[in-house]
Amino acid sequence: MSLFSSEDIFLVSGASRSIGKAIAYKLLAEGAKVAAIARSAEGLEQMKNESPAPENVFVYPADLMDTASIVPLVKKIAAECGKLKGMVHCAGILQTISFGSLKNRDKELFELNFHAGAELARGFSDRKACVGKGSGIVFISSIASEKAFPGGAVYAASKGAVNSLTVSLAGELAPRGIRVNAVLPGFVKTDMLDEMVQLHGEEILARLEAQYPLGMGEPEDVAETVAFVLSDKAKWMTGSLIKIDGGGTLV
Repeated sequence: MSLFSSEDIFLVSGASRSIGKAIAYKLLAEGAKVAAIARSAEGLEQMKNESPAPENVFVYPADLMDTASIVPLVKKIAAECGKLKGMVHCAGILQTISFGSLKNRDKELFELNFHAGAELARGFSDRKACVGKGSGIVFISSIASEKAFPGGAVYAASKGAVNSLTVSLAGELAPRGIRVNAVLPGFVKTDMLDEMVQLHGEEILARLEAQYPLGMGEPEDVAETVAFVLSDKAKWMTGSLIKIDGGGTLV
């Protein structure tokens, strides 16, 4: 039996690639509809055309760095697609650079990794935007928020802020039956990882692989967890920070 019905509509940011794309595809495969947000209109169209159910994908190209535009965007999506069952904030920036060299990049990291997610949640939690009781929010965080990540101090801090937002917002929205959780992946084989390897060389990949007793993860590993957390099977779960890292935090 599928986890969702055709009446269930989920907003997914960062849906054109990697983990966000895998999450969108999993939700579609489980019977839901997806409102997909990403900066690249071309990437979104490709994601839609290659999806298991193109007729159930609604694309919304948007630059989430423009945080003032996010709440109106969510309201537009709800008005056009119907009230939302859930949202996933997956869009983000992974920057590996020494703390002293960051300059103003820390603002960009927080703008997309934290503030954009907060604004999406603000728009989603509006009574006109989501179905209310039984709906859910999932933020994609990172185990970098709980484990030393040399070269990623500000990235880790932005994900730590996401964790704090998750717990506090869960308490605020629980009386309305809206659940809020975060999924904390370890390093997953994504475009971001490929970019790190190109920048720092193959040796960084070998070092990362050595840190995961169960091996590196795939985007689909994260997608499976997110779909479960958004489903009614997790109806008693809120305020949770769920690590899915192949044992990375154990080493």
